[in-house]
Amino acid sequence: SPRQPEVTNFSIGQGRCLATMLQATVMMAAVATGGQRVTPHLAQRDSEILPPYPVRQETWNCIRDGLEDAVLSGTARLPILRAHHVRGKTGTAQAGPKGNHLWFSGWMQLEGRDVAFSICLYHGGRNGLSAPQAFGKFLENLGGLP
Repeated sequence: SPRQPEVTNFSIGQGRCLATMLQATVMMAAVATGGQRVTPHLAQRDSEILPPYPVRQETWNCIRDGLEDAVLSGTARLPILRAHHVRGKTGTAQAGPKGNHLWFSGWMQLEGRDVAFSICLYHGGRNGLSAPQAFGKFLENLGGLP
């Protein structure tokens, strides 16, 4: 069984917590839908309906609240993200002397649908750009968003 320091590190994404950006995006989609499993795809198509994750609704609500707090008053606090009701989690992956990888995963409503996303700035952002700021710039460049 894991020791307490390992559990503590894992709970904040440190230690042996390894996930790809695609895995983080799939996780955010599950949070956005209250546990419904999704299959990622590049083009719109009918997909297989998988059984939901066996997690209580109050747990999903708690996770959603935390992801909302990150945008309202935490590490992803940016007006453009608040304006688009983005919810998400920031992170840093230690990557050696070239600089850390900065990432932001979350979801938002777009045209009435939940859209999950992840962005990673390998070896840090340029000119002090954070991952949430990079996603904000992406939203600005989409244009025509409500």
